[in-house]
Amino acid sequence: MKKGDNRKVFSILDQKGPFAIGDEVPTFNTLSCPTKYWIKMLDNYTMTTKYRAIRNQVFEILNINRFSDIYRLINNRSEIEAVSSRAYTLLGNMFGIEGTKKEIINKIDGYAQVADD
Repeated sequence: MKKGDNRKVFSILDQKGPFAIGDEVPTFNTLSCPTKYWIKMLDNYTMTTKYRAIRNQVFEILNINRFSDIYRLINNRSEIEAVSSRAYTLLGNMFGIEGTKKEIINKIDGYAQVADD
């Protein structure tokens, strides 16, 4: 995708752009070189608003307020289960998926598998 060609809804999925999935988990240190580079790249692609929208959706689904809260989730099994249940409910509502909790989970998991193929 060329710089500035971000009119498409799925431009954030471009694996050559600022949302590309790397080989390593990104650090949360705001002063690190990779973080500074990523911010420059995000700005160069003029995707700041899209980033904020996606970040806010993820934060809402995870019921967190900042990235550092993710560490708390990772290390707390009961909280992971509560967040997972909440996430499936919200995603089901977002995509108009109806049914029992198990049916909603199965449909979302099925969609995720298709998306990964």
